[in-house]
Amino acid sequence: MRVLWSFVAVVLAAAPMFAASVGDTAQTNNAIVGNNEAREKLARRKSDGVAKRKDCKKAFEKCVKHHMDYFENFQKHYLTGRTVRISDEGLDGMCRNKMSFHACVDQLWWTCGKDIHWGEERSNYYTSLLDFICQGQGREAFLLLDGMSCNTKLNIGRYTVDCQKTSLIRYHTAKKGRVNHLPQYGGSLLCRHVQEYRSCHRRALEKSCGNHLADFIYQLDNLINKDRYAHEMKLYRC
Repeated sequence: MRVLWSFVAVVLAAAPMFAASVGDTAQTNNAIVGNNEAREKLARRKSDGVAKRKDCKKAFEKCVKHHMDYFENFQKHYLTGRTVRISDEGLDGMCRNKMSFHACVDQLWWTCGKDIHWGEERSNYYTSLLDFICQGQGREAFLLLDGMSCNTKLNIGRYTVDCQKTSLIRYHTAKKGRVNHLPQYGGSLLCRHVQEYRSCHRRALEKSCGNHLADFIYQLDNLINKDRYAHEMKLYRC
């Protein structure tokens, strides 16, 4: 009898521990289920986000193709060495779509929000481009490109990189010689290097495609990046 009571006492003493263990197991299982559901929910949200970004990107490309096709074809022609054909009629057709392009992009910003943040720089580029080539000097400079073609044997990218490497070597050589100020260039050694480095692409275009295209791209580049270049001029004491 005493043995039986001892056994019951042990069981009764162990009961709370067993119940606690069962409770802990249930909580653990619930936590695992909850974590799995959270992961699945996050995966679905990511998948939906990727799908939305893809849709937004397609819509943006459609905007560009519909409104900027004339300029896109111009770029394809000169980059592949084909003869460029530009006319007043073609340019006027693209310029008439300027407001329509802005409306198309604005609608995308409204629909896609931050999912199209990657397109902001490109959108700003096309906006500045249209403002430039649809009037005044920009229009004249663009129309001058009719009939031009680039010599694809003179690789623009390779020539630009070679020029930049040479510029960098000159900069480091001058720096080792402790030449910190170059009055003949109107600024610091670093200022001279930055200007020379930036001019490499223009020289490559002149060499491969001629002065007209180099002038056009140079003017467009200065217009689009004027704020950044003005900041650099101050930063490098030009």
